[in-house]
Amino acid sequence: MDSTELDKDSVRQAMDIAWREHQHVRDQTWKSVQMVALFAVGLVTIDVRLASNIATIIAGLLVVLLGYWGTKITLHHRAYQIQKFTEIQNCERELHLIPRIVPDTVKPPVPMTFWDAFSPRVSHSAAFLLRMHIALMIFGVMFIFFRLLRAF
Repeated sequence: MDSTELDKDSVRQAMDIAWREHQHVRDQTWKSVQMVALFAVGLVTIDVRLASNIATIIAGLLVVLLGYWGTKITLHHRAYQIQKFTEIQNCERELHLIPRIVPDTVKPPVPMTFWDAFSPRVSHSAAFLLRMHIALMIFGVMFIFFRLLRAF
């Protein structure tokens, strides 16, 4: 086996690892939304079952904090995905897949900010996940607010 063939195998392996890391990060981001949503359901359950202002407020604050951390996770993972896609495209170029097999028109994901969640022009899945985290945070804040209104 000559060194060129070994290099190609290494590049293929690096590309495979980058794809797996991308999928893993994507799964983690989806799971973070699921977890915050479960805590939001728990907030409603605590409010109905315990009927305790303190318990509801604490659970609501937890939903708000988890939603905030979820937004941070989503933004961090987006930056990581950009890095992985750049690595994948570099491997594709090294293997001469671009532009012969993979079109050179495929663009890596674009960076995302918190404010992209409020732009109707941004429509990728990472923006959807960011919007979900923000919606769950708002739900937690509103739930606490209305619970406090009911208490007084």
